[in-house]
Amino acid sequence: MNLYQHTHGIDYIQVVDLDAGACIDLFDDRHVTGFDPQGAYGTNISAIIEFQTIQTHWDDFVRSHGKRAFSVTNGQFFSVRSQQLAFPVKADGIIYSGGYAGDSEFAGEKMMLTVRQNRANIVPFPEKDYPENPLFSSVPNMIVGLAEDADKGFDRQVGRTFTDCSGNK
Repeated sequence: MNLYQHTHGIDYIQVVDLDAGACIDLFDDRHVTGFDPQGAYGTNISAIIEFQTIQTHWDDFVRSHGKRAFSVTNGQFFSVRSQQLAFPVKADGIIYSGGYAGDSEFAGEKMMLTVRQNRANIVPFPEKDYPENPLFSSVPNMIVGLAEDADKGFDRQVGRTFTDCSGNK
């Protein structure tokens, strides 16, 4: 695994080689405090997550993963009323969130990372309801986030979740 800093010093790119035995855990369910039945895309589910600082989460992650721990990332946005995820997340075949945002926020500006065994893909997220939504497919792991050019404040520093390095847009 490697972590690269962009030349302007704001952005980082994390490269994970799944063929070399690295792994990606897309969701840590140890801090789920319940579920809200307001998920989007036909899921009717959205995990409510206990608030914690990134340092607290990192310390907990290191205790459970030891020297194998490399990084933790919060690649999601949360609602104001509770710690709910804005976009869909599925880990180890379990749908944790359909997201609260649905296609009403950033329509057409979302990407999804899918991970199956030693293969990962970053592709545009098709905003479809059940049963066509990839959440309901056989893909065991996926997380949805904003594309690098999503319109979420071009005039200020705002992190992005995914960059499609294949050249596809």
